[in-house]
Amino acid sequence: MTGGKVTGHSLAAAGDQRRLAGLVIEALIAQPICSKTSQALFHGDPHAGNLFLTRDQRLAVLDWSLVGSLGEGERIAMVQILLGAMSYHPEQMVTTLMGLADQRVDRSALTSVVHTRLGQIRQGQFPGFTWLMGLLDETVQSARLHVSTDLLLFRKTLHTLEGVIADIGSADSLIDNLLRGAFLRHLAVEWPQRWLAFPYSRVFATRLSNADLAQWLLTLPWAVTQFWLDSFPRADRCSSATS
Repeated sequence: MTGGKVTGHSLAAAGDQRRLAGLVIEALIAQPICSKTSQALFHGDPHAGNLFLTRDQRLAVLDWSLVGSLGEGERIAMVQILLGAMSYHPEQMVTTLMGLADQRVDRSALTSVVHTRLGQIRQGQFPGFTWLMGLLDETVQSARLHVSTDLLLFRKTLHTLEGVIADIGSADSLIDNLLRGAFLRHLAVEWPQRWLAFPYSRVFATRLSNADLAQWLLTLPWAVTQFWLDSFPRADRCSSATS
């Protein structure tokens, strides 16, 4: 292979830099998350020295001595937490997070963290993958949630890649944008298979069952109403109700 580190590129155009960052995100984040295998391998040390841009503009990922794996249950949990956030369902999020813990956890502390993170959504932050990893960070630090070593390694991997993406010259939001696009593409591809799938089957790359989608659609109107009500200060709502 001939070329050099991804951060040492000579790409001047913003579109070319975005394409290179997209190659990195697709290979090291999207593929493990959307894998249909029971254990999805991911690179555990994706610093710029291990990411090689070849002269024909392809990505070579070097040094696979440190790897981790995301289990099927962990990927299902990620999707369920995001569904809970988008449907404004904190109890679902707390229950799912407790399922990730490898020992007993304080439910009240976990609930407090979840409500704080939901407050960020009310302030305009999209509940994407970066938001999810931030939630996991806070549950580990504030609620003492103990999760698997591989999940912690995957979070460290994302931190490293955020720095690589910035050094390439692309915005942080690119990770969420590309992952959202990859998720929607997988959802579109698997849609015909869903007609023959069992309601609770999650054999798809998105790890969403037909029952998950149906429940989300049913709760969406309530979630929008609750989101709208919680966007107003409580004092304002009380004063308007008594006037």
